Parts: sequence; structure tokens; C-alpha cells
Amino acid sequence: MGGSAPRERGRPARMHSRSVPLSFLAMRHAAALPSLKRLRMTLPPHDSHHLQPGPRNLVTDVKGFLVGNASDAGIKSGTTVLTAEHPFTAAVHVMGGAPGTRETDLLAPGRLVQKVDALVLSGGSAFGLDAASGVADAMAESGRGFPVGAVRVPIVPAAILFDLLNGGDKNWKENPYRALGRRALKNAGTESELGTAGA
Repeated sequence: MGGSAPRERGRPARMHSRSVPLSFLAMRHAAALPSLKRLRMTLPPHDSHHLQPGPRNLVTDVKGFLVGNASDAGIKSGTTVLTAEHPFTAAVHVMGGAPGTRETDLLAPGRLVQKVDALVLSGGSAFGLDAASGVADAMAESGRGFPVGAVRVPIVPAAILFDLLNGGDKNWKENPYRALGRRALKNAGTESELGTAGA
């Protein structure tokens, strides 16, 4: 007799994941539709009141938050700092094939440090990560930071934008982003420019 060898009794045939028939998948999704419809019907009605922007339409509408920008027209780049009157909780989701970040790992749950002193977003690609150093320097001078013995270590996670090919003079001899970070922190307040400002 021709054909494939008989399989053991009671053992299902092995099937590669790519060979699952589309009809089988469709049947499984179709079976879930009634429960999805019931779920949709039990959701509360849409309340547009909770989606209204604040008076400034800025993150600083959240009490205590401050935003500062610093730009350099010569290099066509800048830095933005988000800080607050007191350390605050933050989280991150890093995406993309070439992320540039600093201290974002400590934002994961279960880390020793639970709050941050500031968040930095900067242009300049990898050079821009130095903006966080400028922010940390200025915060340390004012006594902000996580206590480690007699020292306070400002917690300043940062991420960068790639703007090295957008024009401007990128042939600097000294990294300009440390100074931009310090200046952005100095400019922090409840009012913030929208559009092309900072990072």
C-alpha cells in the first residue's frame, strides 16, 4: 500500500505553524465575536469631558511639572527638559532600530531608584546625550538628587533625536549639548513654546 506511514494511535499529526489553514483561524476568530460584541456593549459611554485639553494645552497643565527649552540656531538643534518641583515617577518604552538613551533602564519596575529628577530629550544624536550631564550638573549644584551617603546624584534619563543631517554647523570642537541642557533647565517653567523649540 502506498501513502505515508500510519501515525501512532491517539497522537495528533504534527503541523507546522505556517500550514495552519486560514479557515481554521477564521473559525476561531468568528467564535470569539459574540463575546467581543457583549464586551463592547458593556463599555461605559464615551465622556468627552475627560478628553478636554488643559488651559495651556501643555504637559505643565499637570500641577508641579515644568518644561524648559534651549535652542542653537547655528547648529540647528536644541534640548528640552521636563522636570518638577519634586522627584516624580516615569516610565519608558524604547522602540526603533538605533535608539539613543541614557539611564532609561532604571525606569523599569523593581529598580532601586523609583523617581527621577528630570527627563531630557535632545537633538544631536549620540552627542545629545551629554545634555543630561548639563542638567545633572545644575541639579547637583542646587542639592537635587538621589542620596548616596553625603552625595546627591540627580537622576536624569534622556533620549535623543537624529538631526545631524538637517543642516547647521555640526563641526563643533566642543560638544554643545552639555551647555544646552543646563540652559534648558534654567528656562524651565509652566509656559513653553510649541513648534520648533528645544528638541
